[in-house]
Amino acid sequence: MTSSCAILGAVSFLCLLFQSTYWCILEPYKNHLRGLPTVSSLLNSSTITLEVTNATSTEALVSSNSSVFHLVSSEDYWKVDEGREILKSRVAEAAASVDEVVADLAGLSGRPYNATTRAVMVFLPVAPAPRFRRELRALFLSWLLVRLDEPSDLRTDFVIFTAGEGREVAEKIGCSIKRRETRGDPSRCIILSYEPLGDRPTPASEPSDPLRDYTAYVDCMVTIAEYEDFEYDYILRTDLDTFLMPGFADWIPGERDQLIVGRGGYSSENANMHLKYVTKTLGLRDDKDLKSLGSTWFGNLKLFRATARLVLAVMRWLLTQEFSEFERCCSHVASWPHWHRAVTLLYGGHVALNHIGDSVLISGAKNGFMDFSSVKTEPVNHEQIKHVHCWHTREMFSKFEFHKVN
Repeated sequence: MTSSCAILGAVSFLCLLFQSTYWCILEPYKNHLRGLPTVSSLLNSSTITLEVTNATSTEALVSSNSSVFHLVSSEDYWKVDEGREILKSRVAEAAASVDEVVADLAGLSGRPYNATTRAVMVFLPVAPAPRFRRELRALFLSWLLVRLDEPSDLRTDFVIFTAGEGREVAEKIGCSIKRRETRGDPSRCIILSYEPLGDRPTPASEPSDPLRDYTAYVDCMVTIAEYEDFEYDYILRTDLDTFLMPGFADWIPGERDQLIVGRGGYSSENANMHLKYVTKTLGLRDDKDLKSLGSTWFGNLKLFRATARLVLAVMRWLLTQEFSEFERCCSHVASWPHWHRAVTLLYGGHVALNHIGDSVLISGAKNGFMDFSSVKTEPVNHEQIKHVHCWHTREMFSKFEFHKVN
């Protein structure tokens, strides 16, 4: 009995000690420790609603009475159930939009009008390095040469998304901010002002967009997802280190619901299995089991834009849920090709393109070659070679040799 009373007394004393410590030491700093917003105007509202702004939408995120309100200004928000559900819902919305576009385009012929419009779209950094300037000039020259053999009923614009110093570089090669207004306008090089995602401010009361910390060329996809200018029939999204070939002069997909995709070198057994797991987790389709899909796409603008938005939604999930802390901070190239954060753009494209599998055509001898290796020996006038890519090798006409300066 004495022993039981002693234990009970000790427990009571410890509880009293804990409460005293909490109220004297921790309570005054509760808000600081939790990371709560300290804006008094917000606290005076009985129905506080925060918003998250991302590359394609602004929507209500979480109310002040949420159990995770204190995480809103932290990237940790995406790790809790509420944050994950928001990411999943965005994927579902983007996928539904893609399905709607595919249904609208199904069965429509490839040449819908007397004059068909195409655009070759590229992203040029605001402060482009010398190598990007060289690549832009080479790609621009190939566009000029292709236009010499362009049919009279086809228009092909060269569209550059950039700003700042990048705009000056584009202007020096003859591009301008004058945009296409009608189908009959002649082909032209157009500069569209674009603010890189990493340069956009994020209010302190909003969770950080996961894409902001991903610097591996995500802007090339954001530009398409946000594009709201002239409605071209078809667009080609390409990297700068590429060339248009004579075979591109009169090339369009056979059907308007088709998206022709180049090759990408990201596949490994582990990566493919992981991407299947992600696809199932997000409730998307992968019946066609397409692999090694590149970031060079050619197809209908509406389908391309909707698919780009799905890619970004999937990427947000991947970046917040599918990489360990070690893979995010420290593995670097050692994680290649097992599961590599630097190619999340390709992973997102893999998941999104598999969702619309029936509309995806892999470039090749039948559908036309894109991302064709620049070190191959085939003649440049081969009609099925539409687009050439400089890969990372030491062979003549490779990317490294292209940039070598003696």
